[in-house]
Amino acid sequence: LHQWLMLNRQKITDGSATAKALDYSLRRWGPLTRFLSDGHLPIDNNHIENQIRPIAIGRNNWLFAGSLRAGKRAAAVMSLIQSA
Repeated sequence: LHQWLMLNRQKITDGSATAKALDYSLRRWGPLTRFLSDGHLPIDNNHIENQIRPIAIGRNNWLFAGSLRAGKRAAAVMSLIQSA
């Protein structure tokens, strides 16, 4: 895949969306393939993202908890509790 990315990147004009996507992958090649050398590392971070999703959604919902100030306070407290 790395060889293919390098070969095709040379064929694409700088500044195009495809060039940006290829450059992004090539710049992050090390972290992208790190899980291949260590079987304990997950290939993605879906587990963590699924754990923090309710906090992020709740933070927006708590902004309407009676008043803006009360909502911000509730969001801060719940974020602190969940992340501790």
